[in-house]
This record gives sequence, structure tokens and C-alpha cells, in this order.
Amino acid sequence: MVDAMASDGAALTLHHVPGARSSRPLLLYHELRQAYGDEAVPQLNLVTYDMATFRAEKPQTLLELNPNGKVPVLEHGKISMWDGTAICLYLLQLFDKDEKLAPLSNPAFAAKFYKLAFYASGTVDNLGASSSPVQRAMTDLKPGDKPEVIEVNSVAWEQLVGPLLTSELEESGYFFGDSYTALDVIVSYSLFIIFGKRPGWLEKFPRLLQYAMRCRQRPSCQTVFQGLKREP
Repeated sequence: MVDAMASDGAALTLHHVPGARSSRPLLLYHELRQAYGDEAVPQLNLVTYDMATFRAEKPQTLLELNPNGKVPVLEHGKISMWDGTAICLYLLQLFDKDEKLAPLSNPAFAAKFYKLAFYASGTVDNLGASSSPVQRAMTDLKPGDKPEVIEVNSVAWEQLVGPLLTSELEESGYFFGDSYTALDVIVSYSLFIIFGKRPGWLEKFPRLLQYAMRCRQRPSCQTVFQGLKREP
């Protein structure tokens, strides 16, 4: 098991671009603090970059941690890691000791969590993404904003992704059980991106839209997205 106080009680540091995919582990961090209290979940240091310049200008310190030149990156003592969903799993292993947010000892939850968490970050996110996962090897910094790409992704959303997520959303209004879990943290962020960049898409699926708007009112979202000029 990973010890939350590994590396001599080293602090947690998250490299973050406001509104970008680093928001997902930041949302989970705030949910963990709300569930367990400030003493159980230590302070998080944020290294924040400006979206306006980040795609074209990658700080060398970030590249040394993640040669992909992407956020999020989490530092914890001698540990450094990237990928938002991977970081979420790491934070849950460190701090969700009572499984308040992710009852992963329940096989039914674990199966649905892993299935939808990786689907959200690996597929759904990319439908609304401007940049590419291999952005550093491309001259076009925003290939996802090309009209022909948006059109293909729109069809994928309407015919595949939107119906699938709707079918997975339970009658309770959450993706598992009767309360908000870490799975909702991960999936709702994907929907925030869709709503912010392609608002007409989400309107075609009223249950998903209502769900996203309800999640958006949570204190964690109010904190993480405060002051953004454009909704994520």
C-alpha cells in the first residue's frame, strides 16, 4: 500500500491549468477534504499555468516531470505521475481509507468505476478536446477544433457516447447507488467539457444535462472553477 506520508511526509503538488483535465483530480481532492477533513487530507500545492500560453510554451520543469508536456502532473516526494484518472486512483488509495467516495471493495462498484472512469478520460474527454494527446509532435496545436473533426465527434456523441452514458446513469441520478461518488467526479468532468465547448450536444440528452448541472453546484466545483472566463 502507498503510505500517505511517504517520502518523509512530503507535500502533494499538482501542476494545473484552470479548466483543463487537471481539474479532475483537483475536484476529487476537494471532495476528499470535504469527506475526511483538512487534518486527514493534507494541503495541496498548486503550480498553475496560463491556458493562453501553455499549449505553445511548455515550462522545462514540467517537461522534466512529464515529457508529454501535459497536465496534470502530481508530485509526492520522490513520486511523480501524470494522467488525471491515474492520479485520482492514487489519491483514493492514499486518503479514501473508509471508502466514503469509492467503495472499491464492492466488486459491482469497482467494475463500473474502472469501466466508466477510463472510458470517460480515454474517449469522452477527447470528443471535446482542442489539443491532441501527442500535441508536442504536431504543428497544429488545436486539431480538435477543425470543423471536420467536430462533425465526426458530434456524430459519435449523438449516436454512441451520449446514449451509452444515459443508459449507465442510474434512476437515482448518480452513476452508482444513491449518492455522489468518485465515479461521478470523473464522469461529470467529461460532461462539463462537453457543455462548455459543445453545449448543443448535451442538450440532446436531458438526463445527462440535468445531472451535469446538479454536479456543477457542488462546493468542489464552485472552488475549482471559480473565476473561469469560460465554463469548463
